[in-house]
Amino acid sequence: MDELIQRLGCLNESEKKIFDRIFSYQIDNISQVVPPEIFARYGSKVENQELLRVRNKVIFQESLFNVWRGRRPEPIKDFKPPVDDIFSQPEKTTPIDEVGRIESNFSLTASNLTKIARHHSLVIFKNNNPFNLSQIEIQDSFQTAFEWFKKIKVQDEKVQTPIVFWNFLYRAGASVFHPHLQVLYLDQLPAKLEFLSDRAGEYEKKFGSNYWQDLFLVSKSLGLAKEIGNGFRILVSLTPAKERELIILVDQWSGCLDRLAGLIEKYINLGSQSFNLFLVGGDEKSKPIGFIVDRGPLSEVNADIGSLELYAFTVVSFDPFAFAQALWENSN
Repeated sequence: MDELIQRLGCLNESEKKIFDRIFSYQIDNISQVVPPEIFARYGSKVENQELLRVRNKVIFQESLFNVWRGRRPEPIKDFKPPVDDIFSQPEKTTPIDEVGRIESNFSLTASNLTKIARHHSLVIFKNNNPFNLSQIEIQDSFQTAFEWFKKIKVQDEKVQTPIVFWNFLYRAGASVFHPHLQVLYLDQLPAKLEFLSDRAGEYEKKFGSNYWQDLFLVSKSLGLAKEIGNGFRILVSLTPAKERELIILVDQWSGCLDRLAGLIEKYINLGSQSFNLFLVGGDEKSKPIGFIVDRGPLSEVNADIGSLELYAFTVVSFDPFAFAQALWENSN
């Protein structure tokens, strides 16, 4: 990861200070003896590998980067979209939730049959092809989701935390091929988000500076963050949960849904076949924040997480600087 070292060398004193109080990193150069038979797949350069491990000291998140991990042989199978589509006629095949159907030009709501929370519903796209969704259709679905939040709040004043998530196809946890969002309105902030909020609060007490603003500033200085329009900030994570993770920072979602939809459209166009998207609306304890992470090709049979991801640190194979460059291309 010579790119990181070079870019760190270009930071000014203030930026370097912020980087050092958020991150630490370690680079290991590994040499090994490789039989000639392996060169046919990997080439001779596989004998010498560079490992970059980055730790976010504020939120205790750690990732190891090795581009060679992405070149391993993977078990694959042919992927074919299912013939049956239970969401093709949602009015007939899905239940109605406590606020009734909300329908727009490109989406409509339904109750989630198997609940995770008291208020848990779906926003189903009318377009049944997840790889042929336009920015307008994606924006429309999020507008429908936020309309659902408004109606739930009228009925239940106890709710505090609105959440939208999108498990885009099977490797991301979806059980249905037809594209759909899921929406939750919770009474309190989930524990993982409360941890993030608490750690950001402790950072501000210790350094007198906002953690998320500092994270964006130093990421931008490294070429890993960009503000699109006013108040829509995208960061390529240096400690990603998995491949090509983005962090999205906004003041409020309502004025940014067009840019959010554009970002998702571009993420798909850059080759993502399966991803997880998570948005939280914010409450009195936390600010609105979003995450997108790639979960790999649909043809791959093996899981993209293992023991290390569950209990130690994340292992990834993408180049964050190359991905950022592709993401920023033609973005305004």
